[in-house]
Amino acid sequence: MVFGEGVLCVTDEDGGWVARSPRRDGVLVTWFDLTHQRAYEIQDVVTDEDDEFVFVDTEGRQHRLRPMTLEIYSAEVKDNLVWPPSFDDEESMRHHFLDVAW
Repeated sequence: MVFGEGVLCVTDEDGGWVARSPRRDGVLVTWFDLTHQRAYEIQDVVTDEDDEFVFVDTEGRQHRLRPMTLEIYSAEVKDNLVWPPSFDDEESMRHHFLDVAW
């Protein structure tokens, strides 16, 4: 289950981003991306697995949510951040994105 308290990577056609504490309530998926609360209405669920949730929103954009690892952060997210921190381990990465006030 990818939803709940945690740090995920969400990828879409614009790249990879941080998703804090994602939630699913019926047809609505929400998360905080470090600057904004995001909310999308689900048009179609593509994948609903324990470690990945992929859906298409009502505007036809596909979003892929999965747990953030250091490898995913470095490859897909880091270059999209204004001041991208570096981390020695996943625990410090999760702590940073969950506990740092933005």
